[in-house]
Amino acid sequence: MKKVDPYGAIRIFGMVAALVVLVAAGFWMHHFYGEISFPAWRSFLETMGFKGVLVYIALFCLGVAFFVPATPMAVAGGLVFGPWSGFIILESSSVIVAIFIFVLVRFCIGPIFGMQRMRSFVPQKILARAQDNAFLMIVYARTLKVNAGVICYGASSLDIRLRDYILATILGSVPNNLAVVLFAGVGHDAILDGAWVSLLQWELIPAILLTGINLFLAHRMNPQGCYDQDNE
Repeated sequence: MKKVDPYGAIRIFGMVAALVVLVAAGFWMHHFYGEISFPAWRSFLETMGFKGVLVYIALFCLGVAFFVPATPMAVAGGLVFGPWSGFIILESSSVIVAIFIFVLVRFCIGPIFGMQRMRSFVPQKILARAQDNAFLMIVYARTLKVNAGVICYGASSLDIRLRDYILATILGSVPNNLAVVLFAGVGHDAILDGAWVSLLQWELIPAILLTGINLFLAHRMNPQGCYDQDNE
């Protein structure tokens, strides 16, 4: 029997909403700038100043909350804001949306629908281990680029304190986000500008090294078995 995804409708709604927003933004951009391109987006956001950053963070959080894959949004951030500014903005977005969903699950969705139902986001084969290793699960899931919305909703329902949840989010998302924005910048130079030598840039090395270091730290800092709260 085919397994029914109880959250499929939410995912579809999120994808459709994101598509509608992108199409509308494209028409708006073409109307005012005469083209649809990342330079045009960059010019638009630069004219908005700090408000442009807030717009990106808001759209990123909305997308993750409705299960839109975070990688395309992260790549867009890297291309628009540049590698280092894009990394800071993207990492801030990842932490903000993680905290937002954690609070939403713990104080709204969880009490209404039950934490056990929220845990259905975590595959049943690893749910038992995830209960005692929620910290590591978050780090590895983010490092391996599991859908950010699934991670946030599922992990928020497990027995983990907000402090450790945020720390695990940072450890898992930092190398991921850094790699995405650096590869986005390099890919832009290599593919769109034909500067293939940019693939040899040194900036790619920190992303690879940071991934290994963060996984090592995650194992060293994993507070396994220290949660006694009941979230049922």
